[in-house]
Amino acid sequence: MAGNARKEIEERTGKPVLTDKAAADFTGLISDIITANLSSGEDDEKS
Repeated sequence: MAGNARKEIEERTGKPVLTDKAAADFTGLISDIITANLSSGEDDEKS
């Protein structure tokens, strides 16, 4: 389903949905989320 949506958007806009920049931004976002979760877990263990 998501693949179809991506293909339709790319056909309409003529531009790729997934780019190297978007992948890098997404990787950074995931890294930030993991780091935040690990940090908050450390606080829970100290209590």
